[in-house]
Amino acid sequence: MLSKALELRFGKKCPKDYSHLQLKARRQRPNETLRKLATDVETLSHIAFFDSPNEVRETLPIQYFIDGVRYRNSTSSTNGVIKRLDAGLVCAMKFEVSEQGTKRYRHATRGSTFNISRILPL
Repeated sequence: MLSKALELRFGKKCPKDYSHLQLKARRQRPNETLRKLATDVETLSHIAFFDSPNEVRETLPIQYFIDGVRYRNSTSSTNGVIKRLDAGLVCAMKFEVSEQGTKRYRHATRGSTFNISRILPL
C-alpha cells in the first residue's frame, strides 16, 4: 500500500526507496524455493544499497533473507552467526530438508502402535 502510494507520487524515480520497501516486505511465498527468495533479496538489496560500502552490501541482505524465511524456528539460532547471504541460504536449505524429513517420519508413525515391553524388558 505504501509502495503504491510512493509509486503514484514519484513514479519510478526513486528505485532505491522503492526497492528498500519491497525488501522489508519480502516474505517467502507458499510454493517458493529458498533459492528464489535469496535471489530476489539479493537483487533488491543491490538496488536499495547501491551507494553503501561493500561490507554493508554483504551483511544487510542476510537479515532481510532471515526475516523472509517461512520457518521462523530455523532463523532464531542463526541471527548474528551467519554473515553472508549464500551461507544463510545453505543453512536455511538444510533446515528445510530436515523439516521435510521430520514431517514424513511423523506421518509414517502416526497410525503405528509400539509395544514398550518389547523394547525395554522389565
